[in-house]
Amino acid sequence: MEIIKEEILNHLRHLSRVNLDFLDFVKKNPEALNRSNYNDVTQFKTGISTLQPWPTFIDRQVKKQLQEASTSLFHLVRQIPQRLFANNPQTLSAYFGFSPEYIQLQLESIKDGHLDNLMARGDFIMSATGLKCIEYNVSGALGGLDLPLMEATYLNNPIIAKFIEQYHIRTYNTNQYVLLCRHLLAAVKKKFPPADHPEINMAIIFPPINSTEAAAGAIKYLNQVYRQVLEEQGYSTNGTVSLCDFPHLTVQDNRIFYKGKRLHTLVEFYHGEVPLPVLFSSLLGNVILYNGPITLLLSNKLNHVLLSENENTGKFTPRERELIKTYIPWTRRVVPGRVTYGTGTFHLEDFLYSHREKLVVKPVSELGGKDVQVGKYTPASRWEDMVKKFLSDQTSTWIVQEYLEPFTHLYQYGDNGYAEYETMWGLFVFGAQYAGGFLRILPTENTKGVINTHQGATKTAIFEVDE
Repeated sequence: MEIIKEEILNHLRHLSRVNLDFLDFVKKNPEALNRSNYNDVTQFKTGISTLQPWPTFIDRQVKKQLQEASTSLFHLVRQIPQRLFANNPQTLSAYFGFSPEYIQLQLESIKDGHLDNLMARGDFIMSATGLKCIEYNVSGALGGLDLPLMEATYLNNPIIAKFIEQYHIRTYNTNQYVLLCRHLLAAVKKKFPPADHPEINMAIIFPPINSTEAAAGAIKYLNQVYRQVLEEQGYSTNGTVSLCDFPHLTVQDNRIFYKGKRLHTLVEFYHGEVPLPVLFSSLLGNVILYNGPITLLLSNKLNHVLLSENENTGKFTPRERELIKTYIPWTRRVVPGRVTYGTGTFHLEDFLYSHREKLVVKPVSELGGKDVQVGKYTPASRWEDMVKKFLSDQTSTWIVQEYLEPFTHLYQYGDNGYAEYETMWGLFVFGAQYAGGFLRILPTENTKGVINTHQGATKTAIFEVDE
């Protein structure tokens, strides 16, 4: 291997010294550079993304930071409608742009502690300014909900297994499916205690286009874990997890059934768009729905604006303000007016022009990095045209955020080599519990400031190890 930049070694050392051990292993074992030796990993199906041959290792101190950042911010995001708008449909409608009726529907869906049970994934960047969350996806339809299968694929690979054995590495990842089943059953137990409802059935509601062979494989493994947790929680192991679509459900007496079995829990992959009979059943307490209509409100990127703008206000406690300052990058709506940035105050239009290379402009509700504009990678003339377009958009559907230069790490590249990659952390939270994560990575030669699957990014597993 060639001489590696000291800054990259420092980044990897910060995560865990095991990353440096792995590079030492690669240097002594050149076959570890050969992509064909990782066919089991690279051929693993994970949605529309693929896996990078090399994993990433973090120590417990880094895990602690990831845990604090993801859980504490999710707690704040869930509180925004109540804390900043008093759950008022009219004021929420005026700010977010949904109709008051649709806002009311979303608020109706969060009764009986529903907010405490939501599932989410925050996308984080590690940079020179620390760990920052660039957006929060509060949805059941989260890419990366196959971590146990991903992790097992890495650990079973002969090259990775050889490294772990020779360097006496021990990994401590908690099975994400165990966490998920325990999380879902915790809410179930309050409504459907084992004495009255011994058999508890769950369904993952997938659009047909996404019901791939890989998803079916994940459901098969999830059922194995589910039966173990059912027994642990005092339920019959006859309960099942099914993969289906909304049209295949039946409704009888406001209860939901699939193939004759009553369902007690639904995890929808429709970003909150739920048929009214199913939603009505959940409002009656006959089925527990994750996450449901509140998805669109809590996943909206304007929530980042609200946290950033209120960083120094009395609307949050001193501890909460410190968390916002630590983990939320500067974020504002793209609307005419004045903004503060650092110690200065600017007209937004002038600020967008003069600080182009420090800024990113995003639509408030698109997914997958669609229409994200990164000033550093956008010619000045094109940026100016876009700024005029954004400012003339009367719907206020754009935000501007401070650009974060991701730390670069080394990963396998090409048929037989390695390269520098930019990295983004996807961190899961179930309710108030950290539920693991993965890295989305892209070679620095290909990046345009957006690290996502549509740009060619791959995923890699994160393994917790001893310090």
